[in-house]
Amino acid sequence: MDLLHISGLSAMTHIGVHAWEQRILQQLLIDIHIPIDLTTCNNQLENTIDYDDLCQRVTAFVESSAFVLIETVAEEIAQLIKDEFHVNEVTLSVSKPHAIKNAKNVCITISR
Repeated sequence: MDLLHISGLSAMTHIGVHAWEQRILQQLLIDIHIPIDLTTCNNQLENTIDYDDLCQRVTAFVESSAFVLIETVAEEIAQLIKDEFHVNEVTLSVSKPHAIKNAKNVCITISR
């Protein structure tokens, strides 16, 4: 099986458990992995996933929403991708850089 991998998709949103976090925009980084059979792609966009459209849709969704947890972000993005891009399986990671003072990054990864 082939794999579409999008790495480091950046989106700004209101996210966090603290009230002050909901008042500021914070960066999330999103990695998306979608198994896909490309043997019948034949150099035709309609035979594959339009990754530009996928990235625009995920970014627009995240930036137009507010969240408490990155776990929720991951779950809702996974559902969006499955519904709108008609895929059976997706694995994605959502990172919140600098969420913890002495950690470079906090990340959640889910497979649906």
